[in-house]
Amino acid sequence: MSEEKETSGEEKLSDLTPEEEVDAYLDKDLKIDADDLDGEATRQPALFAWWGRRWAKASREAKAAKANVEFVRASVGLNIRSEPSAVLGRDIKVTDAAIQAAISESDGCQEAEKRQIEARYISDLLTVAKDSMQMKKEMIRALIDERELEYFSGVGEGGARKIREKVRMRIAESRRKRAGKQDNV
Repeated sequence: MSEEKETSGEEKLSDLTPEEEVDAYLDKDLKIDADDLDGEATRQPALFAWWGRRWAKASREAKAAKANVEFVRASVGLNIRSEPSAVLGRDIKVTDAAIQAAISESDGCQEAEKRQIEARYISDLLTVAKDSMQMKKEMIRALIDERELEYFSGVGEGGARKIREKVRMRIAESRRKRAGKQDNV
């Protein structure tokens, strides 16, 4: 069954996982039709919003998964502390380290941590998608600027090559700045 994404108005509910959505839609959504820059610029806000909503949902789910891990750890810890010899055995000295080890080894805690890792992965994947939409916006703007410059200055193809190089340098600088912000987070 083929799922089609809508980028404006009501969205179709998708049977795809977030990872499958990224695989199915991101490459297509990142393509720029250089012959239709007006259309690309018009569609870009809806695309950015579509990916941004998915990122926000994944981010919320990652935070909920983290809170669930903390809840499960606390619940298991409370159960162990209420009857330590039943969980740890009579031969084990009841210490905080022994209790923490038993909490970490519990099935409930391990399952909650697996769900947290998966939720964080999906959130990170959608962060990349959202950031990619931002880069697409910058590229559309750069292409529009290049076209305007070519049109108004009459630089022709040789001059356009120099302009493209400057545009690439601007984009590379923008990516370096964004990478620096992410490292500080």
